[in-house]
Amino acid sequence: MAGAPGLLRRGLTNIGRTALSCYVFQNLAAVALCYGWGLGLAARFDGLRPWWVIAAWAGVCALFMTLFTLWLRRFERGPLELVWQWAYMAPKSHLWTNDKVMDNSIKR
Repeated sequence: MAGAPGLLRRGLTNIGRTALSCYVFQNLAAVALCYGWGLGLAARFDGLRPWWVIAAWAGVCALFMTLFTLWLRRFERGPLELVWQWAYMAPKSHLWTNDKVMDNSIKR
């Protein structure tokens, strides 16, 4: 696509960069909105179905586009992507540290 990215394109790009976090947090937000232990909107707005669902979905999407755009101003990846990277790299860094310790002990 030519030209400078607009607000919508930047928001969608940021959602793509934080896809795992966005997926998990959108589901948690929807559960908290809809079920009885949260706001219980599914029971309250049962007569307005399907329109309130579309409005809630659009609101949650706009909220997360904004939140993850702000998040990515400070961090390179989404929160769950950072945890995933840490979990992936932790065993490798531990092995590297043990090899370095072993190499130092051999040289002495």
